[in-house]
Amino acid sequence: MLINLLNIPPRVSFDISPRVSSQRACRASISARDKSRHLSGSIPSEWGLLPLVNITLLGNRLTGPIPKEIGNIITLERLVLENNQLSGTLPPELGRLSNLKRLFLSSNKFRVILKTDQHEDFPYK
Repeated sequence: MLINLLNIPPRVSFDISPRVSSQRACRASISARDKSRHLSGSIPSEWGLLPLVNITLLGNRLTGPIPKEIGNIITLERLVLENNQLSGTLPPELGRLSNLKRLFLSSNKFRVILKTDQHEDFPYK
């Protein structure tokens, strides 16, 4: 059964709906439903307010950084953002996702900062 979870006007069109599992627990997910895989725009920071379990946005044209607010979704178990055009650095707040079981971020344009012994930022490309 699909029902609308929130009427957030995202900058990208997605299905935001909870799924009721056999245990009768509400398991909310956001996933791209466009078979052409041409969704574009940025990930709304407002999603950090939702009790999501799954965010799957594989193979689209999403741009910009991953919002730091995604790190507030402590219920998140799966974050799939590979094969997009996301950029910037990964927010350290993602380290708070203690229930995360799957994380797929490959094939994007992320910038990695390595710390040296001298505590200077050393960009790696």
